Amino acid sequence: MSTENKVKRVRAPNWETVEKKLLREVLADYVDIIEDKCTNTNTNKRKYHAWLKVYERFNELNVRQRALVELKQQWRMSKVDAKKIMSEHRIAKNKTGGGSRPSSPDEDTINLVKLLPLEFEVDQNKFDSDAPQIVSATVSTVYVTSVDTHVHSGQLQ
Repeated sequence: MSTENKVKRVRAPNWETVEKKLLREVLADYVDIIEDKCTNTNTNKRKYHAWLKVYERFNELNVRQRALVELKQQWRMSKVDAKKIMSEHRIAKNKTGGGSRPSSPDEDTINLVKLLPLEFEVDQNKFDSDAPQIVSATVSTVYVTSVDTHVHSGQLQ
């Protein structure tokens, strides 16, 4: 097998902290659209147009031009990293059981989690000094349906 036919993948430059922060700032206006769980045609069109606006705005403000695919991948990885950090923090907090206090997530992680329309488990004790802040909450509607409670006479004893 000849090595001359292999095409090397060109790596994009690494993301700097400033670029990640800029991406979060630009995405903040569109995160509700982009993170919408619906996948119907109209929602997908809104997501597509929101990503195009994010792409244009990000490249206007950033020194280095990034492809739309890079922006989406960075956003995806940022969310995964933030959720992992928050989960590790929660686990560490539960394991200490009043012992040493686990380190808090960094400010960038907290700001990213605040953007997400996801519901995180929150310590509700407002008098607890190490209780996490309420990061984000979503409201869901609960529908109660009636239950058929008819009992057939043959079942009564």
